[in-house]
Amino acid sequence: GNRMRSVTGCMRSACGASTLLMLLLSTEAVNGGKTNPLLPSSLRGLPSLLPKHALPKTVHKQACYFDKLRAAYCAPRGEHIVFMGDSITRYQWLAMVASFHHGSEMSESEFPSLANENEWLNWKHFFKSEVERFAPNLRCDCYRQGNLSFVIENTYFWMPNRSLNMTYIQVFGVNRPLIGTWAPGPFSNDSYREVHERYQPRWELTWKEAIINVVKPLQPPPTVLVLNTGLWQGLPSTNYALDLLKAAEAAAPRVLWKTTTHPRNDSSR
Repeated sequence: GNRMRSVTGCMRSACGASTLLMLLLSTEAVNGGKTNPLLPSSLRGLPSLLPKHALPKTVHKQACYFDKLRAAYCAPRGEHIVFMGDSITRYQWLAMVASFHHGSEMSESEFPSLANENEWLNWKHFFKSEVERFAPNLRCDCYRQGNLSFVIENTYFWMPNRSLNMTYIQVFGVNRPLIGTWAPGPFSNDSYREVHERYQPRWELTWKEAIINVVKPLQPPPTVLVLNTGLWQGLPSTNYALDLLKAAEAAAPRVLWKTTTHPRNDSSR
């Protein structure tokens, strides 16, 4: 049977962080001080920028946030969620990060919004605002200038008490390489761990190679790996998908393929 679970996707204007999180993590509704489980806890364990031996032995606080209906969404302690996908996946990842960081679901009225790069001066301003808004708990291995030939976007977030880590690695379809300047590890050279002034990548990998060489070594180990190609270059071939699945299952205990809803005015689909 299918080993990679498929999650129906949506455009960013129609999908909040909580919608996707309900498919990934345990969820609890808070009513009168009591908690009632809505979904079973299914995940245990995410990327840290510190080596394994430097992580705290215990985590004392669970990462949670409330939506506008006062329902609480909580991630099991020590969770590590990795997203690999297009810009819609990025915005969903950022919405989830913002919700956990602030303790309440990201507002649709926020301006300028991290869910819309067009509300910022340029890509550099957008990336730097990510870092500043979640400082000191986010690192952005990021650069973007001109066309898609000069793009790096790999972002790492962790809660202050290390109860939750989240990673986003950009994917522009199955035929484009994944590009980066550094991979998580000890803070030996912080000059690489910031939004870049110049395009100077240090690695260029296929999607499968990035899962093996960048995602799998993350510490603590990833517990959930969400894959998505969005509207870029169509779906992978069967052989490509099987190779990708094999690498993904070796990197995380739970693998999900997130589809993307096409715009209503897209007559080509």
